[in-house]
Amino acid sequence: MPPKVYPKFPTRAERMDLIQQLEEAQKNGTALTSLQHFTNYLEQLKQLNEVMDQYSEIDSEFGLPPDLDEAGKTALLERMRQTAVAGERFLADAQRQKANLNVGTPRLVGQLQGMLAQDFDTLRLYKPNGHPMSFPELQQLARTQVVDLRGKKIGIMTNKLSARIPMTVVDLQGNRRPGVFTKSSYVDLKSKYEAVIQDATAYYDGDAFRHTLMPYKNMLIQEGEIPVTATDEEVAAAMKGRLQNAVENYRSWLINEGREINEQTPQNASTEQLILELIQVIIQSSQMKHQFDVAQSRFEVLHDQYGDADLNAEQGEELSEQVRKLRSARQELNRVTRQKEDFDKIINALKLDFYQMPEELSEKLLSDIEKLSMDRTNLVNVRDLDLQEGQRYDHRNSAMSAVAGLVGMQDTVARSVNMKFLDENGEEVEGTFMEFADGLDLHGKNGLKEFEKVAEDPFSPPCKALPKIADLQAFDYLCGNVDRHGGNMSYKVDKHGKFIDIVAFDNDTSFGTLPIDPKKGRFRQAGIEDLKVISKPMSRKIMSLTEEMLKFSLRGRGLTDQEIQASCERLAELKTAIQNGMQAKTIDEVKSAGPRLCIMETEDLEQIHINDIPDTKYALFHNVRVQLHNRMKEARK
Repeated sequence: MPPKVYPKFPTRAERMDLIQQLEEAQKNGTALTSLQHFTNYLEQLKQLNEVMDQYSEIDSEFGLPPDLDEAGKTALLERMRQTAVAGERFLADAQRQKANLNVGTPRLVGQLQGMLAQDFDTLRLYKPNGHPMSFPELQQLARTQVVDLRGKKIGIMTNKLSARIPMTVVDLQGNRRPGVFTKSSYVDLKSKYEAVIQDATAYYDGDAFRHTLMPYKNMLIQEGEIPVTATDEEVAAAMKGRLQNAVENYRSWLINEGREINEQTPQNASTEQLILELIQVIIQSSQMKHQFDVAQSRFEVLHDQYGDADLNAEQGEELSEQVRKLRSARQELNRVTRQKEDFDKIINALKLDFYQMPEELSEKLLSDIEKLSMDRTNLVNVRDLDLQEGQRYDHRNSAMSAVAGLVGMQDTVARSVNMKFLDENGEEVEGTFMEFADGLDLHGKNGLKEFEKVAEDPFSPPCKALPKIADLQAFDYLCGNVDRHGGNMSYKVDKHGKFIDIVAFDNDTSFGTLPIDPKKGRFRQAGIEDLKVISKPMSRKIMSLTEEMLKFSLRGRGLTDQEIQASCERLAELKTAIQNGMQAKTIDEVKSAGPRLCIMETEDLEQIHINDIPDTKYALFHNVRVQLHNRMKEARK
């Protein structure tokens, strides 16, 4: 009997090689292979492999593998699910044994789980009746796609080379899908900050500083930082040290003061968190000095104009307009003075007073630091996700897409996949492709004109979009998305201008490790108590989602073990909120529920007006309502 023939796609060969390595590890008695969950996983892998081969074998008549039908899809998904759970149970066992998941047998299992997760996600979206494909073709699509753009004109959105590149790809059903490609993006706050400091310290090596060195030498001598006999080079080195040591000096100051940084002890805070906080302190200190100068000037002008004879009049006495103005100016000056003094203490302790630097240097340095403070991408990724230098964030879009499929949100979250394209030099450019979201975009190029179509009250009941917004809040909580707002969603309207659906995009600020305060949320992330309502179908999806399947769906997406584990902790919190929640039918019941989550039938939730939902500034309901109101107001004008 001739040997079976399979397509020459790399998928099967890679999978078989990893399985062989696991079998050899077991044969050699490698650590962890004696665990029952490992034995079970290896057995499940072999059974899955047989089913995969069954749908991959090339027939002798046409030399092609068969198209995968609905029955085959169902059989493969079920077998993949069983294998996935077995793999996650082994990895969890390995963690309990204090094993490093990035080496040895756990690493091999993680690689297989990552490959399988991509196969599972692609197969789940496959529609046999729409555009039939063979299983090997589906596996090939599941791998990071490479789009050849050589010879084609590439547009750049927002006029940034590192920003989004519009392109169109073909989906599993053969449909053309327009979207945007984002080059692989990494946190770079630390390197940007160090470049600013390096540029600043170079000033002290130049002639301009040498010609004005003496006042700074005297200052350093008086403060005991250098001896009287210090050379010019030692003076320059001491001035450089004030800048170069600022971050660690700030850490020491926080420790001595017993303060926390972003709900962490200074000892445990990352360098990136410290840099971000230090930048904010410098900017706020500069702003307070400006506010102090303005307040002092205003008080002096009024004082010269009205005098201060009645400033100490009794509170109950009738005051003249002049005295009221002067008293108000004095109160503002006192308030600003206290705030300025608080910042001055920090700046003086860190020896970062910009007035103790050459004016030319301090102006440029402050300008460069202000630019860093306006880098919103680094701000969110460092402050709210606790990402560190070199961590990638664009691929978190595809991770959210994978989880969306598990909870029935695949039509509410813009589909994203990891992808590469070949540039004009034939070089591979890695990144993430995100499909365009249909509907009205608050910040789209035709935004104002499009919003003329919106009704005066687009949320008037029954509103089909309201349950989608409620469920999106819960989904964002699960994925730790800290940047959801009305502007990164598109809105679909019916012929009457009422909102009937939403699609969420820009999901890359997700899957951080910092805990989310259930009462206060985090930046643009609702806390558990801000969710208020959830549809019954969504609550059931969350309750049926297991930790193993959640972990499995996130494998191969570039997330760390800590980030994957944090998502499981958020899942547990959501489940607890649902278990402790209450069934509700009307808005009055929602209002009387207090912090408890209300679970509602979709049709009942559609009957609630968004304005009637208890308001919290972290809730997506609040953000959507405010941003849409403002945009519609602009459109009406």
